[in-house]
Amino acid sequence: MTLDANQLEEILVGNVRSYLADHKSSDELEAKRLQELCSTLNWFFYVLVRDHEKWNRFDSVDGVVALSVEVRSDNELALDGYIFVFGRNRSSGFMMEPFSASLQIGETSGRLRAYRIMCGDAKRPFATVPFSVSRSPRWKMIPEQWLLTLES
Repeated sequence: MTLDANQLEEILVGNVRSYLADHKSSDELEAKRLQELCSTLNWFFYVLVRDHEKWNRFDSVDGVVALSVEVRSDNELALDGYIFVFGRNRSSGFMMEPFSASLQIGETSGRLRAYRIMCGDAKRPFATVPFSVSRSPRWKMIPEQWLLTLES
């Protein structure tokens, strides 16, 4: 079953709400909530970006990894990390791209009040940094200019 953007958004709002409610509880529960959030965010991002002019239809995303999460209020969080991209050159394996998201939920609605999702470094071609290189201390996680910005 394929979910559309509205269905994924409802699930994402539930994930954000759960993370915000549990982020100060046990490390195990917080990690579980973050994993759920990143998984849904991965699919939500893909549904939004797959028709974007800068997106290559042969690329697919395979996971958001959060390196930091900032709880900004009772209904907003920001996440910085990276996203795995399985690129058009299948023999080269997974590539990494910087990823950042700010998600704000309504108090009762199943919709996001606002979101801003950014991915990729505008100064280089997309999906060209192998996972092994991305772990290098020289690899800059947050680019000066984002390649893709999606917002509501």
